Amino acid sequence: MRKENEIKGCISGSFKFKPEIDRLIDEFHDLGAVILSPEKGWIAMPLFRLHQLPHPEFRPLPNELGMSIKGIEDNFLRSVGHSDFLYVANFEGYTGKSTNLEIGFAFGKGVPVYSFVQMKKEDEGDLWLGRFLEQIKVATPTEVVNEIREKKPLI
Repeated sequence: MRKENEIKGCISGSFKFKPEIDRLIDEFHDLGAVILSPEKGWIAMPLFRLHQLPHPEFRPLPNELGMSIKGIEDNFLRSVGHSDFLYVANFEGYTGKSTNLEIGFAFGKGVPVYSFVQMKKEDEGDLWLGRFLEQIKVATPTEVVNEIREKKPLI
């Protein structure tokens, strides 16, 4: 059962870094935060040939098997909307199109966005993302949880 004042968040990043994302989930958990999405675990590998997938580069998590890409993204965005933060796991400075969409959604919902490393200056060329770069704070999971704790009212 979740508490009203517990810290909840989501982690956005490329699943080519899924083991690193899973380590972040553990780190946030150790700090007392709940990560609503993604779940830990590896990417589900279909039993059929990759060329038969509608989007061969896309790999769902085990709890997402059978869902459409839109359904998976809608679930993630719903979780972001119920979060106290979005953490961008931009290892090697990489953010993809889905992560950029999720950043924009978080800003639209008033959810603070933090990142593992500084966002790339090339992203300033993106019409909307460039406007938000200065608002994305580089922070460790500990710094994120401490900052959210300071702002969150005790219930």
